[in-house]
Amino acid sequence: TVRSVRYDGNMAYVCTAVQTKDPVFFFDLTDLNNIICKDTGEIQGFSTSLVNFGDGYLLGIGQSGSGGVKIEIYRETETGVESVAVFERDGAYISENYKAYYIDRENQLLGLGIHFYMITENGAYVRQNNYLVLHFNRDTFELQIAAERPLEGSVDLMRGVYIDGYFHMFGSNDVKAAKLK
Repeated sequence: TVRSVRYDGNMAYVCTAVQTKDPVFFFDLTDLNNIICKDTGEIQGFSTSLVNFGDGYLLGIGQSGSGGVKIEIYRETETGVESVAVFERDGAYISENYKAYYIDRENQLLGLGIHFYMITENGAYVRQNNYLVLHFNRDTFELQIAAERPLEGSVDLMRGVYIDGYFHMFGSNDVKAAKLK
């Protein structure tokens, strides 16, 4: 099953899913009589959105093999497309609406609403909605949490913006901000 496709000039990235595993395929369409195809091999989970993240990197946003959230950064190599950084959170869910994502290629930031269930002290499950900001460090290939704040409302409607060192997060009835390093 094709889950997502991203065209970038003469290149195409295609994420497929077979149950909870996928390869990400890279197609070089420069010469249509000699199309070159490379793949990642089998990776747990699948991307519902593939995004050019600048400087030869590809951002995959989707689900992990265990059913939670998985954010992955790929880069093209001579032999295929390799994963260089991964963020996963089990039991969490995100919007599949591309408009709900904040993608900043220059600062290597990704912002999105995320909801998950927490266990309280008395053992009850409580739904928590947060806005999550991830930063990709190209030098160390780390994808780390830059900020996370609770917000009200649907993850489909949460938005964020980065201005002058502060990340502003908007829920249905509230606004939060975080200074990023």
